Amino acid sequence: MKDNNTGTKQMIFFWPDGIFEDVHIKKDPGSIPIGFFKLGYNVTIMVIKMNATNLPGDINIIQLFPTLSYKSIKDMHKIDKILFNLIESMKAFKVFIRKDPDLILVEHEPLSALFSVATYRLLCKIIFRNSRKKFIIKQDVNSEDIKNIHQNKNIISIFEDIWQLLYSIVFDIIIVESDCAI
Repeated sequence: MKDNNTGTKQMIFFWPDGIFEDVHIKKDPGSIPIGFFKLGYNVTIMVIKMNATNLPGDINIIQLFPTLSYKSIKDMHKIDKILFNLIESMKAFKVFIRKDPDLILVEHEPLSALFSVATYRLLCKIIFRNSRKKFIIKQDVNSEDIKNIHQNKNIISIFEDIWQLLYSIVFDIIIVESDCAI
């Protein structure tokens, strides 16, 4: 959907669990949204907290938890982390509804990404039966993780397969960055 004010397409770059620092501007979390901005998109970066100071001025920033730190996120117990992901998911979903983007690109794959995008996508299918919105996820995969999943068939590898199946249902495009994908 085009922005009524500018006629440009809307893009949200959602980095769940992400605290954006200046160092990220030249890495994927910065270069991807800046690239879409240069292509003419109205870009919103949605992160837990924005600490970067050198982003182009016309990129919108939404901080979901501006007072959190890396340490407080890392030190969360599993139950707290699940609750945090659910709250992050609800906040992201509200932003999706308010912004009504043409494209949502997610950096990494915590539960909040799956829940918020799946819920928004379902809402779009119900309301706009032939929605042209695109949903993309960019995953970073460690080659050791891939080896372990394929060598050790256990309950964890089964859950990994289920998660990947869910991602393939929810997202139109899955980008996998890995040192073993040369």
